[in-house]
Amino acid sequence: MPISPASRIIQKIAFVVALFFIAIATNPLCCADDAAKANETAKPDDAAKAVPSAEAEAAIAKIKELGGTVSQIAANSSEREVSFHLSDKEIGDSALEPLAQLPEIIAVNLRGTKVTDQGLLHLGKLSKLRRLHLEKTGITDAGLAALKGLAELEYLNLYGTGVTDEGLAHLEGLAKLKKVYLWQSKVTDAGSQQLIAKIPGLQVNLGAELKPVEFKPAIETLAEGQFIRVRRTGTAQVLSLAEVEVLATDELKPLQKEGKASQSTTAEGAAAERAIDGNVEPDFTKGSVTQTESQNYPWWLLDLTAPKPIAQIKIHSRGDAVGTVIGSVVEILDANKQVVWSAEIKEGKDGQIFEFPTK
Repeated sequence: MPISPASRIIQKIAFVVALFFIAIATNPLCCADDAAKANETAKPDDAAKAVPSAEAEAAIAKIKELGGTVSQIAANSSEREVSFHLSDKEIGDSALEPLAQLPEIIAVNLRGTKVTDQGLLHLGKLSKLRRLHLEKTGITDAGLAALKGLAELEYLNLYGTGVTDEGLAHLEGLAKLKKVYLWQSKVTDAGSQQLIAKIPGLQVNLGAELKPVEFKPAIETLAEGQFIRVRRTGTAQVLSLAEVEVLATDELKPLQKEGKASQSTTAEGAAAERAIDGNVEPDFTKGSVTQTESQNYPWWLLDLTAPKPIAQIKIHSRGDAVGTVIGSVVEILDANKQVVWSAEIKEGKDGQIFEFPTK
């Protein structure tokens, strides 16, 4: 049976396709390229799969035996932190020997251990070290000399050590140093400032003595006014004052001495100014108490010359006649002499100090 023209065309196409795939399969460059790509895809992260050397494993085991801890920073990192500050064993200089087998250490905590200057020689090989806790150890100036080569060091805690200004000179070449803690050391403010001048941006904390913080409640304002008036209600009355204190809202600053005092009348030379002379002596015979004549509705007035926020008023009564102030009304007036605040003295005793607001 003869082959049709259509069938012949199909056979030729099939033959060409077959030759194409044979060429691909036998091309070494093509396969090599594919293999390289496959290997690149499958290549594991060296840091993630890094296996500690036998020396490193032995060092880690020794550190843990001494009660220390070795922590890997992250699953895909070979960097480690080593800490001895929580160990229940005495940690001395020899405990630092294994650290030299772990060059990837970036942080070491030796707080409160028995490590001395000699022990710090083992840390000098940790070129990647960034954080170092030496607080409450026996470190002195000599020990800091061993840290001169730690170019990556950013944080150093020397709280409670014997370090002095002279020792800080060993740190001047550590350009990446950002924070140094020197509480209860022998370093002075002058020494710390010298180190700061050598390392731009460095923060030095000398741990200034902490003092209890005194709680100061917010000072409230009674009213803002220009005049303070004390007046008695009723007829045939005498008004007598030992002292009047007017305290501003601004830190209870006294205002009365800045003002001018006057009163309705003056008896026995007891002028109105006596109530703002700064003398709180209540004895009338000592010459520092005011007094009006017996009259209807006597008053005493203090002009502060301008409206001011007033927080407190204290009325000091005379020591032998509190009745000369009982029943009085204490007022704050604005610049137009309109009452903006008032209170009444209803009862008391000789020499009493009446405070507003009352306590």
